[in-house]
Amino acid sequence: MEETPSFQLERINSSVTVTIRNNQKTNQEIVSQIISAVRSAGNKGMGLSELSNMLHQKYLNFNVKDYGYSKFSKFVENINGLAIQTNSSNFKVVYWNK
Repeated sequence: MEETPSFQLERINSSVTVTIRNNQKTNQEIVSQIISAVRSAGNKGMGLSELSNMLHQKYLNFNVKDYGYSKFSKFVENINGLAIQTNSSNFKVVYWNK
């Protein structure tokens, strides 16, 4: 049986039980990674797509839908201390605003 990061499968005789895994630790790690990257970028902020690419390289199985969001920007907007703005070149940039 193949498992995913979000679900654990357990076979008992002819039955299969599906359990949703607790992503709390991974979620905290991801949020910390995002905040750290954005703070390191300083006043210039960090491009939303650059942030997404960095995160997907570190967490290969990361999918915002596993955390209840339809888009990465919505996930980032809900992290305390972060703000997304569109710059003059029409790129979305993430800033630390605390």
